Amino acid sequence: MQSATTHVAPRPTSARRFEIRSAPEARLTIHEHPADAPRGMVVVLGAMATPSRFYAALADHLARRGLTTLRFDYRGVGDSRDGSLRSERSGVLDWTVRDVDAVIAFARERHPSLPFAVLGHSLGGQAIGLAARPREARAVVLVASQSGWVGHWPGAARVRMELLWRVIVPGMTGAFGYLPGWSGIGEDVPKRVAREWAAWCTTKGYVTGALAPDELGYDRITAPVLAWSFTDDDYAPAGSTGELLSWLTAARVEQRRRAPGDVGPPRIGHFGFFRKTGAPLWDETADWILGKLAAG
Repeated sequence: MQSATTHVAPRPTSARRFEIRSAPEARLTIHEHPADAPRGMVVVLGAMATPSRFYAALADHLARRGLTTLRFDYRGVGDSRDGSLRSERSGVLDWTVRDVDAVIAFARERHPSLPFAVLGHSLGGQAIGLAARPREARAVVLVASQSGWVGHWPGAARVRMELLWRVIVPGMTGAFGYLPGWSGIGEDVPKRVAREWAAWCTTKGYVTGALAPDELGYDRITAPVLAWSFTDDDYAPAGSTGELLSWLTAARVEQRRRAPGDVGPPRIGHFGFFRKTGAPLWDETADWILGKLAAG
């Protein structure tokens, strides 16, 4: 059923830019899209190798719906990058724990009276069980978030993934000192991030196999969860999204799996939700978030 609020009159929003430190050596750039009369707040946790500007259109839309929305770049990426990545020493947990917690703390200090949700895309959705502050959210939205273990990819696709993690990532990071975006990954990625990510992806259970139990907090997420997945997403096949959701043992999870024909565009894939062709899903998401935030 179409939302009654699908046709919201557009108005320009002016994102406010802030800089914080998640560690003495780690500068993060945050963009806040303010709502005129906010009824809540959303913190967007982005995917691997994806600059936060990719989420700007969605952030503008959520702000028009009454949700002040913050997006940010992990250290070393996009607007948080300082110079050459060859000297960047951050690892995946620096992004998914320290950067995420620092941004959510900043958001809550700025807007202490607003109930908030987190919206995680791919790696950003994985971060909800690694960082501590997402547990404070009243609602969680996952978009194409998955376990990255290579065993979830069948046949030739698994061969390609094994080649990526075991050959291409070690080879390119060794040659260049980082993983270049032109390799097909997106933005440039720091060497340690890329190598740790590869290690996770080649470990059965992904983070649950690669990390110690006390580093994991998926079973402590108690907020309601809306999980979007897509039938044509080559980066997040059904088994991989299902495994991540199985870790959320204390949460009430609502799954919404869509095919391109259900939405309109010929392809959704791993990123189409955030492009304007995926906008029919934005109001559905905003309605769900506003409902959960109002319920308390």
